[in-house]
Amino acid sequence: MHVFISILMLLILVVVGTILHRQFSKIPAALFQVFLGTVLGVLLPGLTFEFEPELFLMAVIGPILFFDGYHASRTAFWTYRWPILLMAFGLVFITVAGLGFIIHMLIPEMPLGVAFALAAVLSPTDAVAVRSITKGMKLPKGLMTILEGESLINDAAGIVSFKIALAATITGVFSIWEGSSNFVFVALGGALVGFLGALIIVQIRIMLRTFGFEDVYSLVSIQLFTPFVIYFLAESVHVSGILAVVTASVVYGIERDKLQQTSMQMQVVANNTWSIVGYLLNGFVFVLLGFLLPEVWQGLTASEEYPLGWITLLTVCIAIALFIIRYVWVYVWHPLFSGSPTQSLLFIEERQQSKGNDSSEFSRSYYALFAAVCGIHGTITLATALLIPDQLNDGTAFPLRDTVLFIAAGVVLISMIVATIFLPMMGKKEKANKQRSWSVNEAHAHMIEAIVTSLEKKVTTTNMLFYHTVIARFKKQLIYVERGVELGHSRQEINRLRDLVKDIERTTLKVLIDERTVEKRTAQIYSAYRSKVDSYIRMSVLKRYWFNLKLSLLKSRQFTRGHVEATHEIRQLKKIEDVIHPNVMNRLTNEETSHNRREVMYVKEEQHQHLHVLYAPPEQGEEDAKEIKRIHLAGIQQGRVFIDEQIQAGHLAIREAHELRERLLYNEMVVLREGEELEDE
Repeated sequence: MHVFISILMLLILVVVGTILHRQFSKIPAALFQVFLGTVLGVLLPGLTFEFEPELFLMAVIGPILFFDGYHASRTAFWTYRWPILLMAFGLVFITVAGLGFIIHMLIPEMPLGVAFALAAVLSPTDAVAVRSITKGMKLPKGLMTILEGESLINDAAGIVSFKIALAATITGVFSIWEGSSNFVFVALGGALVGFLGALIIVQIRIMLRTFGFEDVYSLVSIQLFTPFVIYFLAESVHVSGILAVVTASVVYGIERDKLQQTSMQMQVVANNTWSIVGYLLNGFVFVLLGFLLPEVWQGLTASEEYPLGWITLLTVCIAIALFIIRYVWVYVWHPLFSGSPTQSLLFIEERQQSKGNDSSEFSRSYYALFAAVCGIHGTITLATALLIPDQLNDGTAFPLRDTVLFIAAGVVLISMIVATIFLPMMGKKEKANKQRSWSVNEAHAHMIEAIVTSLEKKVTTTNMLFYHTVIARFKKQLIYVERGVELGHSRQEINRLRDLVKDIERTTLKVLIDERTVEKRTAQIYSAYRSKVDSYIRMSVLKRYWFNLKLSLLKSRQFTRGHVEATHEIRQLKKIEDVIHPNVMNRLTNEETSHNRREVMYVKEEQHQHLHVLYAPPEQGEEDAKEIKRIHLAGIQQGRVFIDEQIQAGHLAIREAHELRERLLYNEMVVLREGEELEDE
């Protein structure tokens, strides 16, 4: 019960930290979570948390890496494979070797094996923290993909390097040849176990579905169990459980891509479940870091290993050395990061197509500076440091353990604070660029516009009610999206277009009266009807409710007095609308320019509502509902086509594209669920 309460309190602080971040968006949620964890540790010193590092790696870090790998873009990773490998393996080895000697020089009392272990602890980076800080900024082209790939792979490389250095410290025996061969065995073995294990589990899921087992929650549960099973199997045969989990996540990602069009409900449930799990676990680690800081502080002061001021200065020096190593590494290999001829033909072609929007916009030194500041440390650094045992094999205390923990925690905080301060300042340079990627809401708005335009081209006199019903749904989405984008409409332009619509109505009615197609009295009724509907469309929600209540009473009275006469008048009104509506829509389309597109769409939506009020039947038949569902799904598919096109055009980044696909999946799930409810009835 005590453990449950401790974990629950830490998880509550995760949510509180997110709420504070929403109020003070310039400060990343991770810093709030660390701060809240520290406050909890200070205020409740009696609240203990029995920390088992190996269990922590399997139960927390494993699922986090699986979540990141599952949602990673394999196409983007392949495009930037050389920079990712250079950062994930090359930089880790250079950091462990170079920083290890630097730490040993700064702290001569620290054995070289412990210095190497500390350097390995500090080598992994945290892309989650980078994303939270750089949200809304445009980084150099491809840099976020490189950072995500680096974070995913160097976690495993850093942990394996740490375990080798730790084993050498504990046993007192180390050789370069044995260490290198052990690294290769552990890394390749972990990747192999992860690949085979995930392949078997994926085949089991596919086989279950082949035999008609379609219980979504059971299938998603199997996926949730996967990182734990894979990690346990890998560690059982003494290979890297972390690398096994990362490899398994890639296999699952490939399965997700293949089933994208055939298992929508399962994708929605899986994505939503993993999003919540990933959010809670990532936040949990940062809160735990803050919670353990007072304990580390007390341990350092009690052990009297070093004066607090001196060890703080050493921590700053080590953080600076880590920054310099990272900066120099990226600066030296910059041609590969910016797309030199040594990279793949695919990358060269992509770079030529998006010229003026890539990393060449940044100087070599500025790009390296950006990449160095983005080298934030977090979850894996903390978890790996806590793997250090209290004692060696001979029973003596592990040398300078509290110092190592303090330095690791200090470097994490320094990297986060520096990035929080300087990345937004560096990112402002991007405002001068002529081109920029859309934000999620901007892209969503453009996507809905493209869907609506595509559907409007398919409208005929026989299917207009079905199409306009679906178009109205998409346009309602657009209203909510635009509130977030703050695009706004020009009231003056909307009024001009409305006046234009009224002129078309008057002109068309005059022609119909002159041709004796309709009676003058019917035309007058139509004008009055249009005026009432205009007022209704612009009413507030409360006023609409009151109007509908009065209208329902009026309809019941009219039905008893003269249903036949009313039906005849409605038919005449529809006859007029069938002539006026196409004229209005064609004229609005002709009036559309790049500057008033949203205003035209807004007025078109008003005209669709006119049509819906007149044509909407009291109850929607089953066949009508199926047709509306078919059109809606076709519109969603058009949205997917739009996303792919905009990625190729350079308007949409991979991260934003992924979130847009998530929104489409949710929309599709709602439509499919409505269809299921209709069939049940």
